[in-house]
Amino acid sequence: MQLSKHLFAGLLSLLVLTSCGSEKSAESAQPSIPKLVVFITIDEWRGDLPIRFQKHYRHGLKTFTDNSIWFTDAIVDHAVTATGPGHLTLLSGRHHGSMGILANNFYDKALKRTVYCAEDEGAKILGEDEPGGSYKNIEGSSLGDWMKTTRSESKVFSVSGKDRAAILAAGREADGVYWYQWNTGKFITSTYYTEAYPEYIQAFNDSDYPAQYINEKWIKSQPDSFYEAVTQTPDDYLFERDLSRRTADTETDPHLHHPSFPHEIAAGKTGLSKSYYEGFGFMPWLDEITLKLAATIAKEEKLGQDDTPDLLIVSLSAHDVIFHCTGPESHEEAEVEMTLDNYLAQFMTALETNVPKQDILYVLAADHGGMSLPEYLQEKGIDAHRRGVQAKIFRDSLKTAILNRCQTSDSLFLAFQTLDIYWNDVFAEAHGIQKSAVDQFIRQEALKQDWIAAVYSREQLDDYTHLDSLGMLVAHSWNTRKGADWVIVQAEYNYLSSLPKGTGHGAPYYYDMHVPWLMMGTGLKPQSIRQKVRTIDIAPTLAEILKVTPPNHLDGKSVLSLVRN
Repeated sequence: MQLSKHLFAGLLSLLVLTSCGSEKSAESAQPSIPKLVVFITIDEWRGDLPIRFQKHYRHGLKTFTDNSIWFTDAIVDHAVTATGPGHLTLLSGRHHGSMGILANNFYDKALKRTVYCAEDEGAKILGEDEPGGSYKNIEGSSLGDWMKTTRSESKVFSVSGKDRAAILAAGREADGVYWYQWNTGKFITSTYYTEAYPEYIQAFNDSDYPAQYINEKWIKSQPDSFYEAVTQTPDDYLFERDLSRRTADTETDPHLHHPSFPHEIAAGKTGLSKSYYEGFGFMPWLDEITLKLAATIAKEEKLGQDDTPDLLIVSLSAHDVIFHCTGPESHEEAEVEMTLDNYLAQFMTALETNVPKQDILYVLAADHGGMSLPEYLQEKGIDAHRRGVQAKIFRDSLKTAILNRCQTSDSLFLAFQTLDIYWNDVFAEAHGIQKSAVDQFIRQEALKQDWIAAVYSREQLDDYTHLDSLGMLVAHSWNTRKGADWVIVQAEYNYLSSLPKGTGHGAPYYYDMHVPWLMMGTGLKPQSIRQKVRTIDIAPTLAEILKVTPPNHLDGKSVLSLVRN
């Protein structure tokens, strides 16, 4: 299957970048050490979005696009383009597979069970008897850890709408990590990080900010001409998911399906409830209160108010949910861009009340991109499809066919997850079943499907010297001890979801890999850099700016040499 020309071009440019040393030329940037690094991730903020909306920004995002070093062609250099892997790589400088995290949820062949990327069986949600989370199971470290190793007084805090985003970006030694609890509306943490909530966190939660929106509607803020200029689908586009209700009925019943503005939290009509707080996470207001809490943390913890650099990490999760439901060409995407433009301006103003602007290094990026709605792509002549149901049918039939050929039970496989196949080596050896014969059959059957691009075996991924460019991306998401024995990769523009509406991400193609990367402040000269860079290059670049020493075994490298004075 022919891969995207964008993917080939991107990987070719990466080879050029890799061949260049990271030593600074006489004209490369020499920024001052910031007192505060503010690292902001907009979840699923595809790389073309700030380019497309740049001329419409008026506030916070305008400040970024006008005053930043902007790497316009940054990519996520791995196949599993998901939130957990994306946030882990952003500040670790390493491929997520090598750190033992293969996806948000994945079958771990070593443990022989499905695990969650941020799980910690030894931690609880603080104050509750519910499972917590931490960085405990990560095989590596993050920028915040390097900062603390170099200067023990450095403080590291992280906040997000999602636990995995807050945890996996923060590192092992973070001082505070908080995330939105979707059934209570509070920001919580785990016993891994602390034994008691600070008073200001308690006060923030006691304010119950989500409850203040119970009678609010998310409405359009711009004239009709704006949406006509920047959107590609009608406001009531049939294939968008309903932000207000999100039940199965709304996907199939046109009388219940309401994908257009204004949006409200339907559960709010019956008062505050678990459903209301969950619905709150589907509105941009979640990102507003996430930024509000981040500013509160910065103030109360006095981040950036001494000569030791601190790190504040903020991940905005509502954007991801809105993108999933409505796609990047929608009226909702256009409106949330304007909404975030305002929210970020308010956030930066709050920070700069206590820390001079010249002492702050702002970084703005994304964990992954996302695919446009398949039906929209079809209208544009692109061969796009929803393959979730078809993928399940194929997976089940393939498993049955293999078991029939081998005349054995389903104990031959430890797991079939999505398109990842886990072989039971012990069972196969005991029953004299040859893996090589099964390998040939899997390839033969998989590649008959026009929506499958490639199959990679454990043996190929373990010795990746002969892998093609797509295989290398898969290898970056794979792990020798934990990974599958076969990884089957869908072809471009094939979305593996059984949902009849909405869209998502997760594929090793440019639309899912392309992300923004902007850096602003501490003497960095605004400029646009069109050379290919990777998100694994962000952490080593920041380490060079901060003059901290990263581990020797990073997969990324500093690209500060590309930045001109």
